[in-house]
Amino acid sequence: MVNTYILDDPCLFPHCLDEKSREVIFIPSERDNLSKASFLDGREPFRSGNGETRVSIKDLSAEIEKKAASAGSMNFIFHTGFCCSTLLARCLDQKGVCLSLKEPNILNSLSQTRYFAKSEPALSIHRQKLKLSLALLFRTFSKEEAILIKPSNIDTVLLEDILDLRQKAKVGIIYSGLKNFLISVAKGDQPRRDFARRLLALFLADFQTRKNYDRYFFGKPENLLWNLNDLHIAAAIWRLQMKYLEEAGGKNVYWLNCKDFLLEPTNTVSLLNDFFGFQSTRQGPENSDLEEKLTRHAKAPAFPYSPTIREKEFMAIENYLGGALTDMMTWAEDSFAPLIASHTTFSTLK
Repeated sequence: MVNTYILDDPCLFPHCLDEKSREVIFIPSERDNLSKASFLDGREPFRSGNGETRVSIKDLSAEIEKKAASAGSMNFIFHTGFCCSTLLARCLDQKGVCLSLKEPNILNSLSQTRYFAKSEPALSIHRQKLKLSLALLFRTFSKEEAILIKPSNIDTVLLEDILDLRQKAKVGIIYSGLKNFLISVAKGDQPRRDFARRLLALFLADFQTRKNYDRYFFGKPENLLWNLNDLHIAAAIWRLQMKYLEEAGGKNVYWLNCKDFLLEPTNTVSLLNDFFGFQSTRQGPENSDLEEKLTRHAKAPAFPYSPTIREKEFMAIENYLGGALTDMMTWAEDSFAPLIASHTTFSTLK
């Protein structure tokens, strides 16, 4: 039997699943802490107290089923990584209207197990845990305030399962073109290059079993793909992410190019408020502090930043990469041609 307060109190944040003890671990937090955090995966503090609460996954699942019929809307922002998704989530966060939860750790845990859940029994257990985790994440602080979740791009593999479980869920997809993605990886230096290789290993494992792909990717057998340089690896990651996202489809999906967002942020926020059904009581659909958010670094708001600064940084890195980036784009157009879906045109590469 689960105490009702655990299910009804959003200040008990579902941080992770303990697979050994088969428990959900909750940590104490508050709405403003969750809103301010750029990452809810443990990289930065968002606690409001000490200790933790552990509850059996089995007991929680049984209680959640009783509340499923009254569950509210589920809203997501999926993304390709390094495409201003954190900034977009911040811009949509409006107290009393929408709380944006950015990269919750519990979804990262589920995405890791999803990569290796290949049998039907394993998939069934995975979906039950996902269903429970979503129900816990979407507990609201008020009847008027919706929840928006921005998963990590590691969690892209969960999108298909989420839409199967919640067919009325609304999904905003923000992406950058391949060239900007490559520049972002180069900008992050070795840590991002290493991250791309780890992510590629997970995506390839998933695609080979779940998507019925053969062992050839971008014209090369998998074992030779690893001999390519870091930018080629990053390009492969971009394409596989786009493949996952393209398969979302449906009327409840809103596609957004990062460039369009940065060109017209106020209009974009207004359009997405309408798409998600977020209703603000303030004058206009955007936050009163939207302009302030656009002048701060989304992942480190203490520091100034802007689309203009970002563009200058990208131009400097593009000039530094020079011919290597040009050759990379030519290779991508040749290699990706058979894999380009109807939604994605070659303009997306750029």
